Amino acid sequence: SSTCFLHRGAVGTLTESHLPTTETMPLTRSLAILGCVAFVAASDGNVDAAEFRIMKDRLSELEQKFSQRMELVAEQEAAIKELTALPRQLKSITKAEAEAMAKKESAGSGMNHLWLILCGALVMFMQAG
Repeated sequence: SSTCFLHRGAVGTLTESHLPTTETMPLTRSLAILGCVAFVAASDGNVDAAEFRIMKDRLSELEQKFSQRMELVAEQEAAIKELTALPRQLKSITKAEAEAMAKKESAGSGMNHLWLILCGALVMFMQAG
């Protein structure tokens, strides 16, 4: 199933394959830990306790941000499901509202036509002169 979404001016289709699942979370966490281990291994074992603690703190901070993003995605999915479940309907207006709008538009359109005719006449005089 796919859902249309609008995010920062970009319209696209959000499918279930694009969404992170609970199965990818342990995989992502494992890859992050593997990256830290590879970094430690590449540094020839000269990592002191302070650097290791900094990396561990940074990793926990990244995991926290990742979990916050996952919660945000879950909230957005719920909002999308709520919006797609709503019936689509047009707002109806009363006869009095329609008449008021017609009067407002007729007065405004008459002024627009008058202004265009006046400007056209002035342009004709400018061209002649």
